[in-house]
Amino acid sequence: MPRITTPDGIHLHVEEAGTGTPMLFIHEFGGNHANWEPQLRHFSRRHRCITYAARGYPPSDLPDDMER
Repeated sequence: MPRITTPDGIHLHVEEAGTGTPMLFIHEFGGNHANWEPQLRHFSRRHRCITYAARGYPPSDLPDDMER
């Protein structure tokens, strides 16, 4: 899966599905990027759906420095 790198060097796991108008799905504290799978499956029929694992949520990087 693709990864993006933040300005401070953290690698974030990204998943995309579909084409068209982009829709971004962002998880909350108690979830992760996989929680959006049913919505991505549905909306990717007509939209470009993008979700990512926030820093500290595998498979994204867990920074060693808590300031990052």
